[in-house]
Amino acid sequence: IVVSGTVKISHNQGDFVVGPGAVIGLSEGLLGIKATSTVQAVSPVNTRIIPILAGARATTESNSGIKCIFRSLITRILHISVFPKVLQ
Repeated sequence: IVVSGTVKISHNQGDFVVGPGAVIGLSEGLLGIKATSTVQAVSPVNTRIIPILAGARATTESNSGIKCIFRSLITRILHISVFPKVLQ
């Protein structure tokens, strides 16, 4: 999670500059796949790391509305339609 500063994410769909509040790599982590984006600091950056097991556990324990939001975002970002148990 970007706490302060900005980063550039280079992805096959283009480059994106994001700042505080951006969550990077969560979709890939929940799916257990390798991230395909490259991330580069544009300005000095502070981040917080969420261990993927903690993120997966929190997602599993989330209500169906939160899981639906994750599925929608992952579908849009990674173009998949089959989800792991953590998102069902």
